[in-house]
Amino acid sequence: MHNYSVLADDRSVLLGVMCSNIEIGSYAYRYLCNTSSRTDLNYLQGVDGPIGRCFTLIGESGERTFAISPGHMNQLRAESIPEDVIAGASALVLTSYLVRCKPGEPMPEATMKAIEYAKKYNVPVVLTLGTKFVIAENPQWWQQFLKDHVSILAMNEDEAEALTGESDPLLASDKALDWVDLVLCTAGPIGLYMAGFYRRRSET
Repeated sequence: MHNYSVLADDRSVLLGVMCSNIEIGSYAYRYLCNTSSRTDLNYLQGVDGPIGRCFTLIGESGERTFAISPGHMNQLRAESIPEDVIAGASALVLTSYLVRCKPGEPMPEATMKAIEYAKKYNVPVVLTLGTKFVIAENPQWWQQFLKDHVSILAMNEDEAEALTGESDPLLASDKALDWVDLVLCTAGPIGLYMAGFYRRRSET
């Protein structure tokens, strides 16, 4: 949401959790300080404890992966999802991490409530795959999830291969159109592939 607000110079709304008591200099404090003022943080749910942190790990070859210290990031409750905000949204943007939780954590229910509101008001649901390791655990589950709930899919070539079994990002993007309406697939230095449907006008 921060990146969107910076690039588009427009308002976005961030849903999630935040420490109820924030100490000056803490990572929660720095997170808020470094987030664009165009990102609306008024709908965050307070939690008694640390928020999650993501560490980017880069190997000597340049390969990048992530390590997550979850804290209380998965404690977002369904009742904290504002229906009116989603009703007026241009899109609902989700990440695959939201449904990868420990048993009993409320985040999956909150995610599905947000999707329910998006469907109710015809708001497109955008999913970013996050990391290939999450997808590779159960690609068939993710394929069905995409088919049932998602309009737009964003991924990189590694995540695309984990999802579709296709190593060619263009073929993987084409395969993903079996489940969604629009696909964005980054492929390292090659750039970005975008796959979708178009309606051909009949000519006489």
